[in-house]
Amino acid sequence: MTFVDAPDRPEVDPRIAQRRLEVEAQRRRRRHRARVVVGAVVVLAVTVWGLSRTDLAAVDEVVVRGAERTGAGAVEVASGIDVGDQLTDVDLRRSGLAVSRLPWVERAELERRWWDRQVVITVHERVPTAVVSDPTGTQFAVDAEGWVLAEVAAPGVVGLGAVVPITVPTMVEVGAELDEWGRSGLVIAAALSPGVASRVERVEITTDGPELALRPAGRVRLGGPTELDVKVRTLQTIFATVDLRCLLTLDVQVVDTAVITREEGFDPLVVEPDTPPLTTWNDMVGHWSAQGEWVEVGTLPEEDECG
Repeated sequence: MTFVDAPDRPEVDPRIAQRRLEVEAQRRRRRHRARVVVGAVVVLAVTVWGLSRTDLAAVDEVVVRGAERTGAGAVEVASGIDVGDQLTDVDLRRSGLAVSRLPWVERAELERRWWDRQVVITVHERVPTAVVSDPTGTQFAVDAEGWVLAEVAAPGVVGLGAVVPITVPTMVEVGAELDEWGRSGLVIAAALSPGVASRVERVEITTDGPELALRPAGRVRLGGPTELDVKVRTLQTIFATVDLRCLLTLDVQVVDTAVITREEGFDPLVVEPDTPPLTTWNDMVGHWSAQGEWVEVGTLPEEDECG
């Protein structure tokens, strides 16, 4: 057996040895600092989480703004947010969508206020523009887009003044959108000029087509919500120039054409030649002169007297 001695290791320069010690020490310090930072972050996170589960981060108040018709209570219930809920747990998007499903609400904005421990719900409500009646006779307030807002006893209840009521052949439901029948009624009612609207008792949407029930009697057959501007101008001209006593129907389904049907026994007033076409004003029958003065030639007969 042969033994060989290992060669002697060269001596390490003291400066290199010292440098190696310094590098190792720096590594240990960096690892220590990293552990300290990680530990501090963990402690902070646990502390914040713990505080978030206490009353210090709980909802102290739900503030509702703008819900004049909906009511603050209904908005708060719909949001699903209760006093005592943790602010971190409140899902603002989900609560906002739930509030927006309320009939009167067009949109809702929610804000989480940490400093006040509040959730603020700002509601933007829809504006009623018409009243629609279904086959049961129940009246509903609706907005311009056809959303059904609420049942109403009269238009004035929701701040509507002189609006032309609309009747539809289908059922209406609060919180839903009007069907095609109802939307066509809204279009027609909105197209009526003030002068024509003053003569209309209501807009009736029937399976045979839309009609206008007139005051004091008579009906207008529109033939569909198309070319309404032309049809309304035709009605304006007829109302201002034609004697409409004992009227049964006024058919304007064909654009620029009007067909008048009257009750039997109608006897037109006898006036001087070249007198402008007769019309009615209050309880009188007459015409407007070229100077803009009212010329009376008679009075309206009783509703059952057309002879």
